Amino acid sequence: MLGPAVGGQHLEQQGERAYGVLSVRDPDSGAQEKAYFDVTELFAEEGRGVSGG
Repeated sequence: MLGPAVGGQHLEQQGERAYGVLSVRDPDSGAQEKAYFDVTELFAEEGRGVSGG
């Protein structure tokens, strides 16, 4: 059984927020959806040179 297939990804800017966007397709129905992830804080941490570990 297969789950949703990722069709692509990109970054969108909305005001001062940054969102990673994944385009996904259901292999059974063919329905297409988008999943949005707020990555603003992640980018801010990278800009400050903060790293884990």
